Amino acid sequence: MKFYMFISYLRFNASFFDKGSSFNAEQALTKSGSANNRAHQRSRYALIIFLLAVSALIGGMTLPTRAAQTIPVTQTPVDTATAIWSESIIVPQMSQDNPAQELLTLRHDNDVWGGLWSKDESRILTWSADGTARIWNAESGKELLTLRHQGPIWNASWNSIESRILTASEDGTVRVWDARSGKELLTMHHQGGIHGAVWNGNESRILSWSKDNTARIWDANTGNLILMLQHDDSGYGVMGAAWNKDESRILTWSGDGTARVWDAHTGKELLTTLHQQGLIWHAVWNSIESRILTWSDNGNVQVWDANTGKELLAVHLDSSVYGARWNRDESRILTSSVDGTARVWDANTGKELLLLREQDSIYSAVWNGTESQILTSSADGNVGIWDVNSGAEQTLNDMIHPLGRVGGAIWNSAESRVLSWSGDGTTRLWDVRSGMELLTMHHENVVQGAIWNGNESRILTWSQDDTARVWDANVGLKLPPTTPTIPFVPTVTPSITPLPTVEGVIFTPTAMFPIPYGTPPPTPPS
Repeated sequence: MKFYMFISYLRFNASFFDKGSSFNAEQALTKSGSANNRAHQRSRYALIIFLLAVSALIGGMTLPTRAAQTIPVTQTPVDTATAIWSESIIVPQMSQDNPAQELLTLRHDNDVWGGLWSKDESRILTWSADGTARIWNAESGKELLTLRHQGPIWNASWNSIESRILTASEDGTVRVWDARSGKELLTMHHQGGIHGAVWNGNESRILSWSKDNTARIWDANTGNLILMLQHDDSGYGVMGAAWNKDESRILTWSGDGTARVWDAHTGKELLTTLHQQGLIWHAVWNSIESRILTWSDNGNVQVWDANTGKELLAVHLDSSVYGARWNRDESRILTSSVDGTARVWDANTGKELLLLREQDSIYSAVWNGTESQILTSSADGNVGIWDVNSGAEQTLNDMIHPLGRVGGAIWNSAESRVLSWSGDGTTRLWDVRSGMELLTMHHENVVQGAIWNGNESRILTWSQDDTARVWDANVGLKLPPTTPTIPFVPTVTPSITPLPTVEGVIFTPTAMFPIPYGTPPPTPPS
């Protein structure tokens, strides 16, 4: 379910265009004909589209210098005079473009919003703005099934045994399909485009949320409506919904500026948190479900008591907050924002502990497994890996998409490599240690997202060029005859006077899930 919410949250990345700009104006990659209408439609969503989605090129861009302001998290002060690493490393010859081998091209008739492998990786599920979800043979690329709606499909998922597929569409319906025959088994109707849908744990219920300002619970066997949870009219509708662990409560968040908790059996509204203005991008419980973290497009990040609705912490930024998340023990919060910063906050006092700054919006920020590093992706084309204690960048060479915004980036399981995707039409694989670009994967338009398969031998990407593609992820590096040894000397930020602490204020970065791929970008009010 968490993975689904990740995919679902990404859906709002449907457009990577700033209002008034188009991909072909900056890169001359957009197709003719209907492409102009599609570009115009995307621009309507630009304000709502999230971090993982990426945008147009930055023409004539000068590579930016990145800076970090730090407030030490440890008791040991940083000695800026000696904080230079003397360790030496072998640096391979860097390649400007090392094309990956393309194994499969899976073609739709419009932008592809997402893709997933089946558990045994024999099939691939994709969904698209062309109104179809499709299943493909993962070895041959043969199209096995086409599941058709009357509007763009914003997300799709298998059930646990992969016998059924759940789809949610702009046509106002949620549908369940037989994953082998393609037969439509259930159709459930809202009165507006669907933002997302998900099964509960035992797959007896389906929870959906929509532009019609409702979240609804359905019987997954009959398609009958069980409960309807009503938000106020906002023009955007309900942005997301999730069960708690025992499925006794449901958390919803909306364009009406509220997050609400409901009794999952009776539909009774138990709690309402209120943002005075702006739509709420996302809301999430902490691990013991005693607190709720929310962030919004008006720069508010807040933590609420999940039982009383009392506001416990609040931070306001001048720009929309793209993401927020607690660390593992929930003592820290990490945020990313349109203001070009990623920040770490003390989750109890609200004190700012670390400030990482780029030249443009930071779409996503996420800790590594040990929480010693933070990975960021930004609109200035940079992929950053930062030391949590010093704020210094940790790669010898900058990891840059020189012609496009970076919509998202993820580590591999060993955290030795990073995969990033961009508005420049490329997905790139990087060596974490050196910053060396290992592979480049080319689409003909904005790349919406990318994932590895289980053993990380393949990479699946999907794009606004109407295709999903599978690539060989194996890297054969060619070292130069003589590999020079050079010292690794990261920049260390000079000591900085600690920023003022605001009592009782906390900036809540949340589950840095990018707005879901395939999630419909909500249509702004007219």
